[in-house]
Amino acid sequence: MKKIAAVLMVCLAVLSLCSCGALTDENGDTTMGLNGDSAMRDNSSSQNGAVGNEVFIFTWLSYTEIAVTGERNTEKSYRQYINGLFDNMKTVGVTDCFVHVRPFSDAMYDSELFPLSRYASGASFEPLKLILAEAKDFGITVHGWINPYRILSSGSMEDLPESSVARRWYEAKNGNVMEAAGGYYFNPASPEVQKLILDGARELLENYDIGGIHIDDYFYPPEMENQDSAEYAAYREKGGKLSLADWRRENISALVSSLYSLVKSFPGDKIFSVSPGGDIDRDYHTLYADVYKWCAGGYADMILPQIYYGFENETLPFEQCLEQWLAITDSSKVCLVPGLALYKAGQADPFAGKGEREWQENSDIISRQAACVLSKPCGGFALYSASYINFSKTFLLQELNRLKTVL
Repeated sequence: MKKIAAVLMVCLAVLSLCSCGALTDENGDTTMGLNGDSAMRDNSSSQNGAVGNEVFIFTWLSYTEIAVTGERNTEKSYRQYINGLFDNMKTVGVTDCFVHVRPFSDAMYDSELFPLSRYASGASFEPLKLILAEAKDFGITVHGWINPYRILSSGSMEDLPESSVARRWYEAKNGNVMEAAGGYYFNPASPEVQKLILDGARELLENYDIGGIHIDDYFYPPEMENQDSAEYAAYREKGGKLSLADWRRENISALVSSLYSLVKSFPGDKIFSVSPGGDIDRDYHTLYADVYKWCAGGYADMILPQIYYGFENETLPFEQCLEQWLAITDSSKVCLVPGLALYKAGQADPFAGKGEREWQENSDIISRQAACVLSKPCGGFALYSASYINFSKTFLLQELNRLKTVL
């Protein structure tokens, strides 16, 4: 708990800092951000995570980025590739990395519960074990990133190996697997599903030296109809009073709470973190993720909302979205670490309305957003994703070099 307590102290220490505008130095001159001897950040520590006054800088390493494929299908080439990613991470001060170890009810590691992921098929080595070894050399903490409910985003269940529990349950028609939004998902209402997810997290925590467990924004799939009608009817018959929407939210919260308790039962400063989408209304009403409850404390150590919007986004501009998350977060009980859309650098943003060209016309958005976040009661920020911490592309180079001036 020492790391989390330290970060929460940082959050409380900056409650009075309100502006997301340009920061100023002691002479009142405009600066790009916090300098090295700022009270916000103590860079003298060589340890990971929140040590003293240091803040977290996370990144995500997705399943496509760690796939064993193409030019990185041997242990040597894969190690060189992973080494390069961590080298870039270290250059911009990344402290922790969410590694996508279970994207589709599968495993990028040796598991007794889930089949080997097709993204690691044919490998003569274990991806997670190699990644952990490389991360240790760079002093970066790895967290196990899992998608609890997602089985397939497209395709057929017959594409899964016969050993897959998801396929067995689907063929048994026992209600543990449901079809929605063009894919297949575990049913959040099923006690068997919850047990499987918890057992999978426990397997990771017992067998690998990871910093914690992380889940992202795959909760109930969008476009839910009556796929869980039988379970809801059974709940009502037993005297349940919740509406369908509230019942679904409670199903998700029950898993989140159980994962949190599981992680905290392990020794050391293990962290349980959740990364919901940036749109609170969509989280709550469409995905049935009760972020209001989670941000009040007691459900996670960290909440990392994906605030993947520019300052000029017409529907949900960055500063407005950040303030919405700050308003619902009790920073004395849970650490808010906003996710930033590094992947948009130099790209058009077609859903941003009048802000469509903002990321193409400006190369300081991430640095300004990071400075904004660090002026608030937040425990740091997270960059999506690791492969975009790339100094060979002009717009990314410009964004990353400006980001370094903030830290």
